[in-house]
Amino acid sequence: MIVLTSESGGYAPGWYALRIRLRGDARFRTPTLMPMDQGRPRLSECIGLEGTITQDGRALDAVVMLRRMATSCTIVDGAFSNDSLDGSVVFNRLGKGAAAFAMLRAILAKSGLSGWRRAALAVARGDMRGFGDWLYDHYRRGGISAGATYRKWLDRYDDLPVMLAGDVRERADAPTISILMPAYNTRADHLRLCIESVLAQQYPHWELCAVDDASTDARLSETLRSYASRDPRIRCNRRERNGHIAAATNTAFEMASGQIVALLDHDDALHPDALSELASAFIARPEWGMIFTDEDKIDDRGIRYDAYFKGDFDPDLLCAQNCVSHLSAIRREVFESLGGLRSACDGSQDWDFALRASERLGIAGMGHIPRVLYHWRAWRGSTAADGDTKPYAREAALRAISEHLQRTGQNAEAVALAEQPGNYRVIYRLPASPPRISVLIPTRDQPALLERCVRSVDATRGALVCEYVIADNGSVHPNTRALLAELAVRDDVRVFRDDRPFNYSALNNQLAAQARGEVLLFLNDDIEAISSGWLEELVAQAMRNDVGAVGAKLYYPDGRIQHAGVFLGVEGIAANAYRGLPGEASGHMNRARLTQGLSAVTAACLAMRVDVFREIGGFDERLPVAHNDVDLCLRIRSAGYRVVWTPYAELLHHESASRGAKARPEDQARIDADECLMRERWSVWIDRDPAYNPNLETASPHAGLAFPPRRVRADAAH
Repeated sequence: MIVLTSESGGYAPGWYALRIRLRGDARFRTPTLMPMDQGRPRLSECIGLEGTITQDGRALDAVVMLRRMATSCTIVDGAFSNDSLDGSVVFNRLGKGAAAFAMLRAILAKSGLSGWRRAALAVARGDMRGFGDWLYDHYRRGGISAGATYRKWLDRYDDLPVMLAGDVRERADAPTISILMPAYNTRADHLRLCIESVLAQQYPHWELCAVDDASTDARLSETLRSYASRDPRIRCNRRERNGHIAAATNTAFEMASGQIVALLDHDDALHPDALSELASAFIARPEWGMIFTDEDKIDDRGIRYDAYFKGDFDPDLLCAQNCVSHLSAIRREVFESLGGLRSACDGSQDWDFALRASERLGIAGMGHIPRVLYHWRAWRGSTAADGDTKPYAREAALRAISEHLQRTGQNAEAVALAEQPGNYRVIYRLPASPPRISVLIPTRDQPALLERCVRSVDATRGALVCEYVIADNGSVHPNTRALLAELAVRDDVRVFRDDRPFNYSALNNQLAAQARGEVLLFLNDDIEAISSGWLEELVAQAMRNDVGAVGAKLYYPDGRIQHAGVFLGVEGIAANAYRGLPGEASGHMNRARLTQGLSAVTAACLAMRVDVFREIGGFDERLPVAHNDVDLCLRIRSAGYRVVWTPYAELLHHESASRGAKARPEDQARIDADECLMRERWSVWIDRDPAYNPNLETASPHAGLAFPPRRVRADAAH
C-alpha cells in the first residue's frame, strides 16, 4: 500500500498524472487508487488502474480524475510494498488540455481509431462536454481497461468472497443445504458436470436430492446411482410417470432433510463457493427466507459469459423479467408453506415461486448475494442459448405474473413484449375517477423552451385534467413576460413571481404549496412531451399505494438517452443511468427498457402524490443546486415508499439549452457544498446502491465491469 499526501493538505478536484515504478521482482496485479477523507476510504470513488500497467507489470502511467477534494489518496494492490518502489511516486496536477492530450495519446497507442464515431459526432455538434465524457470513458474502457473482458475479470476476481457471516463451515449452527435436482433425459456429459460441481463444493454440509423424472434414457438413473454409491450425501429416486419439472422438484423435496433447499437444473453448474456463500448469508440475515445470487452462462467449451449482475430484490423488475432465477435457495419452512413449485407454471416454475415467495416474505425477506455463483449451461436447443426454445415457458411466465397481480389486488394487466422475448410489461390502470395533476414548472427567461413544454403537454395529456403552476424566478426578458402574461389568462394556468436567488428546492416547494392537484408533476421548462400515453403511465404508477415517486425516460434531442433512472455512487454522488447511450440501448440485461424500482430518479420529470410530498417535507432547501432530487427520493425510500422508473413515459430533455454556460465559481462552490451534505447524510446508500450491483463500475453510468468490484475495495481499505 502507498499513501499519497500533499504538502497543501489535500488534493483538489481535477485531473492528475500518476506514475509508479517498481524494482526487483515486484509486479503490479490489480492496483487501485482510493481517495481518502480524513483517513476514511471513499469506496465508491476508487479508480482501477490495471489497464495502465506496462506489459512487464513493473510500471504504470495513468491519468485519473478526482471528482471532489481528498485529504489523501492510497494505492492498494497487495503485490508490492514501499520497499518495492524504484524512486518516488509521481502524482501531479494536470490541466484539462494536458489530460486530454495524454488520454488521446494512450487511446491511439492501444486501440487506434476504433470507436471514434461518438467522439466525432460530439465535436460536430459543438458538444465539448459530451466529447469530454466520451474521452474519459473511452480511455478507461479502451485504454485504461483495454482487454478488460469478462474472462479477464474472472481471472482476477472470481474467487473474491462476500461471506456475510464469514466462513461458517465449522459453526455448530451451520445449516444442511438440500440441493433439489430434477432430471429428464439429460445429456450424460452435462449431468456429470452438474454433479461434479456439487461434489466440488467447499461447504461440506449438503445433500443432493436427484430425481429421474421417468426418463426414457435408462443411463440417467444408472449415472445417478453410480454417484450415490460414491458419496452418501447423494440421494436419488425415480418417478414412475413423467411429471415435468415442478412435480419432479417437489418429489426431490420429499427426500430432503436440510434446513435450506437450493434449486439446481440438471445440466447447469455451481461455483465451488456457492453453498458456503448461501450458508453464511442465511446465518448472517435470519430475516431472509429466500436468497438469490448473480449468475452467468457457460458453453460446452467451459467458457463463461453473459453475467447477470443483479440489484437487490425489486418487485417491479420481477414482474418484467426473472431477475431472481439462479441460484435460488429457500428456508425449508418457506418452501413447505408455499406448497413447493406449481405444475401450472412449468417452464417458469421458479419465476412463479419467486413471486409467491415475495408475497409471503416481503421485500425485506428476499435476500441477494452479489456474486456469480451459478453457471447456466448454454448448448444448442437450451433456453440459455435461445430464449425462443420453449414458447410454453413464456406463456407460463405471463400466467404467473398475471396471477401474482390478482393475488396482490393490483389494478393492472401483464403483457408480453414481443420484441423483447422473456420480458414483460405491467400496465397499471388509472382509478375510475382519475386524479387532477398539478404540473409544476420553474422558469427564468427561457420563453421558447417554456412555450414548447406547456404546448407539448397540452397536446399529449389525453383526457387527464391538468393545472399548470409556473414559478417565474426573476425573468427580465420582454418575451418571457409576454408569454407568461399570455399563459396567465388561461383558467388552468397560474403564474407567481419569485425573485430570490435561484434555489431549485425552494422554487419547487413554493410550486407544490400552490398546487391543487392530487398528483404533483415536477417538470423542467426544457422538457418536451413527444408522444401520447406518457402522463397516464406516470400517474397510474404514482397512484400505487407503495410507490412514492415515479421517473420517466428522457432523451437528448439527438435521440441518445439522457436519463433512465439514477445510479448512486457513480461519478461521485450519483449519475443518470445509461446517459449518452443510443436511445434503443438495452442496458445491462435489458434494464434500460424495463419498469423497475430504483433508489432515485431525476426531478426534471417526476410524478408523486401530494400526500407523500407533504409527509416527507418536500425538497430540502439546504440543497439549492445539486442532488436535491436524489435527496428527495432517498427520503421517500426511508419513509417506506418505493421509487419507480418507467421506460413507457418518454420525453425529450433539451438539457444543454437550459444549462447555459459553464458554472461560475460561486455556483461550483454551492454544488460542492451540496455534495458534502449528501455524503454526510447518505453515504451508506451512495457507497452501496441496492439497485446497482457492486460488480459494476462507478466511473461511468453504462454499467460496465468494475475493476475491481467494490467488495474488493472494502477489503483493501482494511
